[in-house]
Amino acid sequence: MNKGFTLVELLAVIVILAVLALIATPVVLSIIDDTKESAMLRSGEMYLSGVENAVMRENMNSGGNFRPNECTISNGNITCGSTNVEVEVDGEVPSTGTIVFENGKIKEVTLNYTSGTIIKDSNGELVYEDSDEETLAPGLYAENGTMTYSWQQLIDNGIIYITDGVLMSNIYENGGWNQNVQDTLSGELVIPDSITSIGSFAFAECINLNSVTIPSTITSIGQLSLSRCDSLIVINYQGTMEQWNSIQFGSEWNYGCPEITVHCTDGDITI
Repeated sequence: MNKGFTLVELLAVIVILAVLALIATPVVLSIIDDTKESAMLRSGEMYLSGVENAVMRENMNSGGNFRPNECTISNGNITCGSTNVEVEVDGEVPSTGTIVFENGKIKEVTLNYTSGTIIKDSNGELVYEDSDEETLAPGLYAENGTMTYSWQQLIDNGIIYITDGVLMSNIYENGGWNQNVQDTLSGELVIPDSITSIGSFAFAECINLNSVTIPSTITSIGQLSLSRCDSLIVINYQGTMEQWNSIQFGSEWNYGCPEITVHCTDGDITI
């Protein structure tokens, strides 16, 4: 006579299956992520190869006079200098991006796809950044990660202002330090990529500012802009180490700060 499973045996089987699922799920997700990354990097490699071939054709057709320094991608179309270049490649193409050449070789890469971005790191390797990874919206955040002020609220409340892409705060006015601005700018400040420069003295004496997220669009950081920020120990930079080192820094921009770790997309810099 066949006997069925007892309740205890069924519960044991369910527990075992649950444990196996807990073990297997992260492994499966990791495999999916690795496969996605490999596929995107392969697409990037094929596209860059297609760009090199297209530039070579243009150079031959121009009698050796086509040597672009930079190519810009917009809506999937690529322009090198003032010339629209036809890239022959199978598969997905980036919607936007830039490709910088040096001595006829590709030196810097930013390829923006729907699912993420491919860059070339300081070692010359292509790196894929998933756009699904959580990023903080521009604004001010408390240490527990809660947004205290949106970017627009910081502007509306007179804490910061922007002139022609240059970010400033009202930290110093009427011949003295603005206590309200000092008290408000506490925690983590996330700067949007519409900003191209941080002005001189912009956040000087913001003693409660412990972290700043700086976009790769920043080309200059002004004199004494983050000086005497006693709590500032982390800068999250949304570009490579090479891009960080190419920023024009004003004198003593971080004067009086503790040791700061700059987290770049391809490694860390200690300053």
